[in-house]
Amino acid sequence: MKYLEQINEVFFAMLDTNIYKLVTDIAFYNREQEFGLQGDFFDSHERFLAYASYKGKAFLINESILKWQSDALQLNTPWNKAIFTTYSDGHFEVKTWWDEDFQKQLYPNG
Repeated sequence: MKYLEQINEVFFAMLDTNIYKLVTDIAFYNREQEFGLQGDFFDSHERFLAYASYKGKAFLINESILKWQSDALQLNTPWNKAIFTTYSDGHFEVKTWWDEDFQKQLYPNG
């Protein structure tokens, strides 16, 4: 199973019957090889339901996110921010980008 599917599997398990989607913001700290997760649950009318708790989940996807980041670097498409959207029907969408301001805040001395 590919790493994005593994990440989606963990996020999908967090959904319950009244949740249409989980939108997870991922911030990757390059030098530390660590990441932060923050997410929101929404219903099918795009109304916010609750904040997501990733307590006990990060270790389940740690290796997958590190592989994802490593592959992006090898393909010359680095990212330090991502939005991972998991839907109740099992499919997912991913958007990545490089946030230079975020990078400078993390590592002001280069």
